[in-house]
Amino acid sequence: MRQRKMAKMVVLSAMMILMLISTISAKEQFSTKECEDLGFTGLALCSDCHSLSEYVKDQELVSDCLKCCADDSEDSMSKVTYSGAILEMVNIRKQ
Repeated sequence: MRQRKMAKMVVLSAMMILMLISTISAKEQFSTKECEDLGFTGLALCSDCHSLSEYVKDQELVSDCLKCCADDSEDSMSKVTYSGAILEMVNIRKQ
């Protein structure tokens, strides 16, 4: 009987964790302007934010990163849009 209660608690805990994960995956996103104001000016993938969390223990910073990142997926690069680009040309002349 005691093992059955323990198994139920484990299952309920697992379900709560799954609900928390699904809530996090439906995350709030900041606007481009808000992200730039926070210092996130480049296109960061969410995996970059997870890597950041391994080295930086500031949970607010990691949370902000996750609100500004682009989801990792196999076709994530096909969804990338850039706000601008700089083309630098060097004039090389043969003598």
